[in-house]
Amino acid sequence: MELRATPGYDGGMPQIERLLTGRKLLTLAGSATVLVAARLMADNNVGCVLITDGRQRPLGIFTERDLMTRVVVLGKDPDEVTLLEVMTRDLYTAEKTSRIADVRRELQARHIRHLPIVQGEVALAMLSLRDLLAADLAATKFEQRAMTEYIQGSPPDPS
Repeated sequence: MELRATPGYDGGMPQIERLLTGRKLLTLAGSATVLVAARLMADNNVGCVLITDGRQRPLGIFTERDLMTRVVVLGKDPDEVTLLEVMTRDLYTAEKTSRIADVRRELQARHIRHLPIVQGEVALAMLSLRDLLAADLAATKFEQRAMTEYIQGSPPDPS
C-alpha cells in the first residue's frame, strides 16, 4: 500500500522541492539480489535503494534495516535472495510540492528515515531524515544570525 503526503503550498511554507540536491536516485529491479543491493548501497554510502518497475514507478524500498532483519538474522544467502522477497512494500512517498513540515511530521510518526519523492507515479529522488535535519539546522543558523544582526543594527546576510 502506498501512502502519500498531501501536495500543496500553504502560507509560504517551504516545499520538499527546495531540499532536492540532484543526487542520483539509486534504483534496482525487484529481481536483483540482496548482495547487489548491499554493494550498491555501500559503494554510494547510502542506507537504502528504491525498487522500481521498468517505468521508474516505486514498488518498494530496501533498507539497511531490511538487510538485518529479513536477511542476516534469518540466515538467508544474500546472493540468492531477491529484493522482491525482502523489500518493504508499504511505502510512504511525497510529491516534490509537499510541505516540509508535513513530511517531517509523517517521517517521525512512521519511524522512517528514507522518503521517495515522486511526481505522479514516477520516482524522482530519495530524501532522508538527515536531509531534513540539515535543512532545519541551516534555518536555525540563519535565524540566529539574523537576530544577532538585528540586535546589533545591521541587516541579515542571507548566506
